[in-house]
Amino acid sequence: MRLPRVRFTMRRMMAHVALIALALAFARHAVTRYGAEGVLMIAWTVILGAIDIPLFWKVSSPRFWLGFGLSGVSYLALAFFAPLPVRMPTSWLLEDLHDRLPAGVPIPAKDFMLAGHAVLSLFFGLLGGPVAILLLPARPEEEVKTERVPLRVYFPTAFSCWDWLRSGRR
Repeated sequence: MRLPRVRFTMRRMMAHVALIALALAFARHAVTRYGAEGVLMIAWTVILGAIDIPLFWKVSSPRFWLGFGLSGVSYLALAFFAPLPVRMPTSWLLEDLHDRLPAGVPIPAKDFMLAGHAVLSLFFGLLGGPVAILLLPARPEEEVKTERVPLRVYFPTAFSCWDWLRSGRR
């Protein structure tokens, strides 16, 4: 099997750097707002939800969501439940980033590491999605495009309020 050639343009590289910077900024500020356990709970919810998407919904590319969920769960399992005494390179990166925080930011190292691994699990999930698309074979029914469901079906209350406001009857 021949893998497709991936071309990295300057625009794509800048987008990747911006995404990494946003993830690190989220890890820094989310700890002070939600706490480390809250950030970890958000990551677990997003990752397990991504595994549920291809199982219960009809989506155009279930391979991406399966790869996203499985690579995110595997990163979290390696980061927190690995039986090996060897630490991951991302732990070294997070320790170095914590040491470089400004002196006025009172974030404990344990909380920063917990939130950092949670955000990195989402990042590795985003890397695992395209890898799953490249490596897993496509099913014949997967090539069929699904029809779009109008937002009115998912958010009936919001649309009824919008219709009421537009009608002018208050």
